[in-house]
Amino acid sequence: MDVRIVAATNQELMEKVRLKEFREDLFYRLNVVPITLVPLRERREDIPLLVQYFLSRVCGEMDVSLKQCTDEAITMLSSYAWPGNVRELENAIKRAVILSSDPLLTPADFSGLVSVSSPGTEISRSQDASLEELVDGKLRSCLHGIEQLENGEIHSMVLEQVERPLIRIILEKTRWNQVKAADILGINRNTLRKKIGELGIEMKRD
Repeated sequence: MDVRIVAATNQELMEKVRLKEFREDLFYRLNVVPITLVPLRERREDIPLLVQYFLSRVCGEMDVSLKQCTDEAITMLSSYAWPGNVRELENAIKRAVILSSDPLLTPADFSGLVSVSSPGTEISRSQDASLEELVDGKLRSCLHGIEQLENGEIHSMVLEQVERPLIRIILEKTRWNQVKAADILGINRNTLRKKIGELGIEMKRD
């Protein structure tokens, strides 16, 4: 009987062998033709092509008109860290196609992307870029009625709508402790208290 075994892992097996956490004899039995796949975050130039491929395949499977990504969406997807690699990208495309009724997918259609970093870790540069692109796309879609605003209104309106959820989220994460929240936000506690009142944020207690 002709049998071929294909094994895959995201662990560094040589290191596991050295630490006696993986059987050495099994490693050498499996390690005949090793193929190393570089993480998606280290080959970002492949992302635009993969996006087009998945869009074509998903739209075909769902029997819907072919959708495309805006340049802003491609930039955002290319800057994301992709901890789940290609499978995460495929699922993100599929989710966007299902949920969006527009033929053009914007950064807002990929707002479900999340980081698997542990609480308290700093946001990576790639996530910063993703957030910026997400905000850019959302603002462009929301400000279609800009001609109806009076001069000087738009800046305060946007800041208020961004600042309110930011402060509320930090307050929730700190269990409504204003001292801790102000420290995380990098503002004075009195300033935070003033903003809570001005923005109409309802204080809660767990």
